[in-house]
Amino acid sequence: MKRLILSALLIAAIASLAQASIFVPAWRGDAGSTYQEWFFSTDDNPIVADVYDNMYGTPMATIGGAFPFTLWYNELNGAQGVWKTEDVIQLDIYNTPNTAIGTHKDIVVQAVYMPLNDAELPATVAYQTATEQGVASAPVYSEILANGYTYSRWEISLEPNPDFESIFILPPACNIYVDSMAVDTICVPEPTTMALFGIAGLLLRRKK
Repeated sequence: MKRLILSALLIAAIASLAQASIFVPAWRGDAGSTYQEWFFSTDDNPIVADVYDNMYGTPMATIGGAFPFTLWYNELNGAQGVWKTEDVIQLDIYNTPNTAIGTHKDIVVQAVYMPLNDAELPATVAYQTATEQGVASAPVYSEILANGYTYSRWEISLEPNPDFESIFILPPACNIYVDSMAVDTICVPEPTTMALFGIAGLLLRRKK
């Protein structure tokens, strides 16, 4: 079953395969936020997120490389729907068009994956917007799961808020096997707050 639950994570530290969205940001579902998750249950490429809440556009994943170095497995080491690649996996995320000065974007990236040689070696996450690119090389949290898989979480903050970003997961060695990925984003301040600031400014000008 694809969405196996890491039932005792942070409680009894019992390792099992899990969906990527183990960590749920407190702001998921708030105004200005987006959420998307891929289980890779088919070999479609590019592939729309299996689950998403994104009013700004359809999140897509593209698995880089070509056969035989890029290959989809229906099942691998107890996980269903796994992409192997020696290239990158690119996630394209649409966001609020609010790109005003003073805004920023918080991004949480999560993945369940299996490195080629060393399960303790974390993958690297990179990002690119229309005006900026960079690398969030160190996960804020990682845990070894069953059957050689690893769960990692990365956090990125961009300023000002971009209306679109691409997230890349990079192999730690020659190849990486990715079981699932999840991305949460939020614009701060969120659009409603910015709109209220604008209305308040207009009222102040009228009073003068």
